[in-house]
Amino acid sequence: MASRNVRRLAALLIAPGLLAGWHPAAAGCPADVRGAEAVTRAVVGLDARAFANLIDVQGLAARVARGLPDDDPVAAELPAGLERSRGAMAQNLIASLRSIGGSVVEQGGGGARLILRSQGPELGSGLDYVEFTLGADGCVEDWRSLMLASDTSQQIRNNLLLMRDDEGVLSKLFGVRLRDPGHARQLRTLGEAMRRGDTQASLTALDGMEALARESFELTMMRVGLLSNDHTSEAYRDALADLAERFGDDERTQFMLVDHHFFVGDYARGLRAVERMQKRVGRDEENELLRGGLLKLMGRQDEAVAAMRSMVSLAPHRPAVHGVLVAYLSELGRVDEALAAMKAAAVHDVTFDEEAMQREPAYAALLASDGYAAYRAERDVE
Repeated sequence: MASRNVRRLAALLIAPGLLAGWHPAAAGCPADVRGAEAVTRAVVGLDARAFANLIDVQGLAARVARGLPDDDPVAAELPAGLERSRGAMAQNLIASLRSIGGSVVEQGGGGARLILRSQGPELGSGLDYVEFTLGADGCVEDWRSLMLASDTSQQIRNNLLLMRDDEGVLSKLFGVRLRDPGHARQLRTLGEAMRRGDTQASLTALDGMEALARESFELTMMRVGLLSNDHTSEAYRDALADLAERFGDDERTQFMLVDHHFFVGDYARGLRAVERMQKRVGRDEENELLRGGLLKLMGRQDEAVAAMRSMVSLAPHRPAVHGVLVAYLSELGRVDEALAAMKAAAVHDVTFDEEAMQREPAYAALLASDGYAAYRAERDVE
């Protein structure tokens, strides 16, 4: 499920030494060949060096500075500090993509917006979308994991602000009103724990400011991220439920909350979340699998079949999509359609292992049908 990718939040935080050892940063990016195709080649190829050369640190610095306090002295120093961290930022992105264990593929976008999809080795085993913002010169000014629901520029800015002992800055960072001195102390304690990378201390700090945290989208998302290392735990599910209760309609939470909707059996909201996600990233076999599964759970059989057929048309080269469709048609007793789908898969050199099918109850109706017996006889003759 998508939730397992939330833990990559820490990989996008820039180290406290960001602004050490400055040297001038050139405008644009060092790459000779730029634009969406160049970014796609670098990221799909998991080539950190190539991606590093496509980062426009001036553009990224400008986006970081948008959320800094007015006349903040660090703003002028950002480009040089980011230049020093160019390679580390690229390596962090590539490492986070590798963590799913599968591959990165082209998804879509247009103009200044490019979307790539990171997916697990098996259908449905992991999914995230990375959205890149390109400048007019084709260099990368920012990027975001849709699962993490925040831009890299925002994560850098947050990390810089967490290093400060300033109540006003902390209040702005977390989007809360500090009503008494205790609130400021709690936020400083949290900031210190986050800077140390101490997950348990961070969670303890959040637990100690429950009322304050309930006001803040940022603090709520932080809790979900800190707990997501064990996405089957009760604490993680409770954190998702809390996020859904207070920020369930926020565009930024739609992808993350798909898991929650599955957990609690609210399949209608899960379906709406997937369809909103599809409006942003487009349809692909992974999100159509989610949509088809939700429709199946809702008893909307014809629509579920249509979603699974769409999944096959989008990725006919992936054997698993054919298996999902054939199994569901067999499960519904629509054995003629299941057999037709199996034959269609053969056109794409996808074959079915009968012994494996016999171990799966969903295929029982198909295997017991006269049509399948005739198909098997024809195949044996060949």
